[in-house]
Amino acid sequence: MLGTRRQWLTRILIVLAAGGLLTVLAPYETGQIPVIGRALYWCGLIAVGLASGETIAWGVVKALPEGTHPAVHWLLISLAVSVPVTATVIGVQLLSGGAVRWMDVPLFYFLVWVISAAMTALGVLMNRKAAAEEAARAAPPRASGARFMQRLKPKLRTGTLWAVASEDHYLRVKTDLGEELVLMRLSDAMAELEGVSGLQTHRSWWVAEAGVDAVTKQAGGRAAVRLKDGAEAPVSRANLPKLRDAGWL
Repeated sequence: MLGTRRQWLTRILIVLAAGGLLTVLAPYETGQIPVIGRALYWCGLIAVGLASGETIAWGVVKALPEGTHPAVHWLLISLAVSVPVTATVIGVQLLSGGAVRWMDVPLFYFLVWVISAAMTALGVLMNRKAAAEEAARAAPPRASGARFMQRLKPKLRTGTLWAVASEDHYLRVKTDLGEELVLMRLSDAMAELEGVSGLQTHRSWWVAEAGVDAVTKQAGGRAAVRLKDGAEAPVSRANLPKLRDAGWL
C-alpha cells in the first residue's frame, strides 16, 4: 500500500465514495444497521478489498503472460479479492453476536463478489489508463522534422538540416551531408518542420538555426543569412523582425 501522496488520496477517495454509496443504497439488508455503523461497515469492507486487491492484482499481473486479455485479469482478481472480504464479513458477523452457518458461506462469497467485481472493473480501467499515461511519458519524443527528412534519399536522412529553398515546383533541401531536390511546396515542408528551430527568411526560403553561419547586413538595410556551405538566403523586410526576435541579428 505504498505510493505517492496522490495515490494515497485516490485510495481514500475511492473508499469514501464507494463506502458512502453503499451506505446510502444499504444493500443486503444492511439498512437495519444505524447509519454511522453502516458507513463504518461498508467503508471498512471497501478498504479491506482495496488493500488486499493491490497485492492480489500485482500477483495476477506477474503470473499471467504479457498480453492476457483484461477480462481475465478482472475475473481472477475479483474472485481472489472476495476471499479476504468474505472472511471479514463473517468475522464482523460473529463479533456482533450473529451466527454463521457453513452452508451460508457460498452465499456470502457470491454477494461479496458482486461488489468486488464492480470495484475490480473500475480498478482495472484506472490501471490501464495509468499504464498508458506512464508509457506515453516514458516514450522517447518524436524527432521534430523526422517526417520531412524521410523524403530525402537514404544517405541524407541522418544529416543535419540547414535550409530549404523553393526552385519552381521543387524544393532544394540543404543538409550537412549534401543537398537534394524534392517535389513539394515550401508551405507543406514548413508544416512538417514544425518544432525544428528555424525561420522563414523569405517567401522562397526557410533556414534552420543549425545551418546558420552568420547574418550579414547588405546595402539598403537588407540582410542575408549565410549558410555553413557558403550559400546566402535572402531576408525580406517583412521577415527581418523575426530574425531580431530570435537573436539572429
